[in-house]
Amino acid sequence: MSICNDNGYTVRVDRSDNLRAVTESLTTVAKVQYNRRARRQIENRAGVPLAPIAIETLGAIRSHGPIRYGAVARRLRTQASRISKEVRVLVNEGYVCESPDPNDRRAVLLEATDKGADALMRYVNAAQETLEEVLADWTDRDIEILVPLLGRLADRFAQNPNHEQLFEKER
Repeated sequence: MSICNDNGYTVRVDRSDNLRAVTESLTTVAKVQYNRRARRQIENRAGVPLAPIAIETLGAIRSHGPIRYGAVARRLRTQASRISKEVRVLVNEGYVCESPDPNDRRAVLLEATDKGADALMRYVNAAQETLEEVLADWTDRDIEILVPLLGRLADRFAQNPNHEQLFEKER
């Protein structure tokens, strides 16, 4: 593959160079996404003091509830113990409520409260506003190109059998 650099010269770039560039870019995005200062900016903008994993958990519960703990963990492709910790926070803060599963009294169903639904909406809106600021100088066409490629990349990571062991039930 050939590209033109900033000086107008054609430069050969091979697959490994491109993959290295993708890895570096993903690392940068991840660092910013989970940076405390960046996270606090979104939390403050939304008025919702929840960590990203708590927001993801709340989102899964809101979208698919009433839902069991294990189903939330599978949807988020994480371990049940991690979800349990986040749900505890969400319940204690009034974002989620628990109720017995009528089909299995040993199990618990989770459902977002009105407070949780409102907080999730405010957080998502704040994150979207932040992304809009970051991409303010991008054209609509740039974003249209990014969306399917980024989605495809995310799907490949999620479907990679080598990653399945990360999401297996804890023993």
